[in-house]
Amino acid sequence: MKKYCAKSISGNERNKILVKMSEYQYACEDVFLKLPDAVLIFEGFKIINCNTAALKLFNYEKVSDMSGMTPLDISPLKQPDGVDSELKSKEILQTSVTDGIVRFEWLHKNSLGKEFPVEVTLITIDKVSNARLCAIIHNTTKLNEMNAKLRESQAKYKILFENNHAVMLIIDPRTKDILDVNEMATRYYGYSREELLNLQLTDLTISTAEDVERKIIKASLKEENLFNVKHRLANKEVRDIEVYSGPIEINGNRLLYLVVHDVSQRIAVENELKLQKTYFKQLFENSPEAIAILDTHARIISINKSFEELFLYQLSEIVSRKINEVLYPTDDDQELQDILKIVNKNEIVKKEVLRKNKLGKLTHVELLAYPISSNGNPVGIYATYSDITERKQYEEQLKVFAGVYNHNTEGIIITDMDGNIEWVNKAFTKMTGFKENELKGNNPRILKSGKHDRAFYEEMWYALNNKGKWQGEIWNRRKNGTFYLEWLNIFTIDDQKSKPAHYVAITSDITEQKKKEEMIEFLAFKDNLTELYNRSYFIQKLEYEIAQSSAKSEGLLLMFLDLDGFKRINDNLGHLVGDEILRSFSQRLRKCVTESDVIARIGGDEFVIMFSKGTDIHKVMNIGERIIDSFKEPFDYESKRLYLGASIGISVYPDDALDAMTLIKHADIAMYEAKNSKGSRIKVYSPALNKQLEEDFTLENYLRHAMEHSELFLIYQPIVDTVTQKIVGVETLVRWQHPQLGIISPLKFIPIAEKNGMIIPIGEWILREACKQNKKWQLDGYSPIFTSVNISVHQLESPGFSEVVKTILEETGLEPKYLELEITETVYMENLGNILKVLEDINQMGIKISIDDFGTGYSSLGQLKRLDISKLKIDKSFIQDIYTDINNTKLVSAIISMAKSLNLDIVAEGVEKEEQSEFLKDNCCSFLQGYLFSKPASSEEIKKFLKKNELV
Repeated sequence: MKKYCAKSISGNERNKILVKMSEYQYACEDVFLKLPDAVLIFEGFKIINCNTAALKLFNYEKVSDMSGMTPLDISPLKQPDGVDSELKSKEILQTSVTDGIVRFEWLHKNSLGKEFPVEVTLITIDKVSNARLCAIIHNTTKLNEMNAKLRESQAKYKILFENNHAVMLIIDPRTKDILDVNEMATRYYGYSREELLNLQLTDLTISTAEDVERKIIKASLKEENLFNVKHRLANKEVRDIEVYSGPIEINGNRLLYLVVHDVSQRIAVENELKLQKTYFKQLFENSPEAIAILDTHARIISINKSFEELFLYQLSEIVSRKINEVLYPTDDDQELQDILKIVNKNEIVKKEVLRKNKLGKLTHVELLAYPISSNGNPVGIYATYSDITERKQYEEQLKVFAGVYNHNTEGIIITDMDGNIEWVNKAFTKMTGFKENELKGNNPRILKSGKHDRAFYEEMWYALNNKGKWQGEIWNRRKNGTFYLEWLNIFTIDDQKSKPAHYVAITSDITEQKKKEEMIEFLAFKDNLTELYNRSYFIQKLEYEIAQSSAKSEGLLLMFLDLDGFKRINDNLGHLVGDEILRSFSQRLRKCVTESDVIARIGGDEFVIMFSKGTDIHKVMNIGERIIDSFKEPFDYESKRLYLGASIGISVYPDDALDAMTLIKHADIAMYEAKNSKGSRIKVYSPALNKQLEEDFTLENYLRHAMEHSELFLIYQPIVDTVTQKIVGVETLVRWQHPQLGIISPLKFIPIAEKNGMIIPIGEWILREACKQNKKWQLDGYSPIFTSVNISVHQLESPGFSEVVKTILEETGLEPKYLELEITETVYMENLGNILKVLEDINQMGIKISIDDFGTGYSSLGQLKRLDISKLKIDKSFIQDIYTDINNTKLVSAIISMAKSLNLDIVAEGVEKEEQSEFLKDNCCSFLQGYLFSKPASSEEIKKFLKKNELV
């Protein structure tokens, strides 16, 4: 066993140790006296010592003043919880002796009797009979004040959060859990508060989890606070929204707030959110509602961005001004005084008022004003203004119908659980026509209309038995046998044992209301003329069906239809005739499709049809053929029988487009292809058609530089006298020599020029060059001939065209009698009303006018006589089949005879064979033109024909 020996120390060493101990004791006493918290030393439950902080806390000057006091001497009789201080102190003392240390809240008082809250840590130093205790006392007055301010701030947040008209959510950025929502959020999403709090943000967002995480990180780091996303509501509807988001600290937790704004209803009023240190400031800045913070005298302290947007003021313009001086429509401040009285009572003001903006324009707003308090004292007013202009307008519209329902009372019927009628009110008897004694004891099925199937009633009873209520529209039959539509609200009433005992039904006759709703729907969504859907509704419906089809991976077919020849009839016979044709055609169109197909008129004579899901392309093509066939029957108007046609284009979702407008556009492209086609009047869209558009676009760009680069040139086809075979004139034709693409046919670039307006300068250039060349042939010594130039309707309708022709003749020196202007029969027919004056002016100059492609349109003798036409040119399609088609033979002979009777010359186009020439000669046709005599030739080659003339 190891032995220990005491070591003797010298006197000096002992003295050093005593000095050290004395220094240590002095240091401990110094710390004790200078501790910031009050310290009391008890022995036998009496104070034996205290530090300086304790004297200050209890308002005593020296330790002896407190010596001998018990804790009860410095405590009120009762603690805040109502328990006696003495009883409670004994319980705490026992706990301290047992556990060694205890911490608790206490209410002390100082020498002046002023009470104050503290937090006490009681430590047992010695557990002998006279227990020695040390109490460390921390004054919590300031802490409590801070907590009170915090609670006040949270209360302000809660008021702003719950009463705000914007949809608001608080989420945990780590878990994506939804932690809090306001009332507007439950209304908007269609979930209850409990359901929303059980969801995560990803349950609402139509996006990938990675995208949501990325946006949350950006919002948390304040890198981005405005996001455009899609949210799904409880009813599965997907909405486009803007989300204002940013970090916020609540109870030490860093969270994210979301202010959700549905951009389909209103535009977001703030583009840049200014995050502030406090949640109150953040909500103020980011709220979509106009907000003003006022002092207690209603002077403006601050406004948010929405306030600036709504009332057009900047803060610098109105700060410190009274709110009534800025917004109130009159100088009377009584309304403001009334509001201040309510707010000063710590009550909320909510009312609809009129307020004016900076320009003096009055706006209907909903005012929500409530006090801002500090320590229970009002320090300001928080005023929000919600623009309710649209709602007020809607309410005004509803007033039109309010009179219909003001005096209607609802029918009430009570039955037992077997459905036997126990009681009805007078309104119910009036509504049904049955007397009270006829109804009592009977079952409501005596009102059954027979319009609803078994499944309808099974669903109703399922809801009643499982949810205790059902409401909806139902058709019933009155005693006199007439049907009426009612809104029925059925629910159960429990007995004292909470068991269902009765059914109660509250019913309203909504037959007339339904008719008015249908009329409102008609006015909003229908075309007044045809009673088909209008363009606005159709696009909205198509977008919805595309969204549904996309979600279910289903296809959709669209048909675009345009009437052929409608403009001709509308312009020549008048709009009344045109309107009657559109109405009649709409009725035919309905017979060609099913009730589930959606038909709309989207333009003058343009119609679209969206076919119900499950309709394949072959069925749609068959429907298109039925529509085309329907035009075989003429449209009768008074004594006239009018014939039209139709061109149809078809596009398919999702093969041809993924959105409504593109789908319509592609069907339109296919329709125009059908219209321009000489074959089928029905075309299905293909990328090739789009490619054609791209090619046309490329040609259009090239065409804009063609004149500058002298790429256009003229050639001429001789027109000869039928008898002498001498050249009497030429038809001027334009060609385009592109440096890369080579020769481009006018059939390609002239339609483009007519669409983009370039036909005006190109046509003027052709006319000038043709006149100049004709004059040159004359100056070269050749006998004069006429030059025929094709003129576009766009040129004829352009301002000052006749002056342009006159100027060209003067510049080139060509006499008017040697110039002929050609217009097609279609142009002549469809635009005569617009171009008649121009053609008359040209006639008066001595210039001849000829009708090209005669026989392809619908000219009448009366129309030909309205203008001094000199020539008719028979279309080559009639000449080519002059021997093989007896109808063409008769038609050509008839045209020549008619022209002769009107003293008109005839030019036959497309003459390629001697037999054709002989037939035309025998029938006294004036002039011939075609490959039999010459292909289109250059100006130099034309000289050879002119030389032959001289020899002959």
